[in-house]
Amino acid sequence: MQEIDEKFYELLPDEKQFDSSSDDSTNHPYDVDWSIYDSLQPTVKAGV
Repeated sequence: MQEIDEKFYELLPDEKQFDSSSDDSTNHPYDVDWSIYDSLQPTVKAGV
């Protein structure tokens, strides 16, 4: 645990490791489809 604490930032993966072939800001290392997640948010009707 102490070694992890001391080398925490060294052990983090570089952003370069993730697929950077796309400029899409929704690109995620776990291939999360955020549009599906966002669709769970209830919509607010005007005047309610």
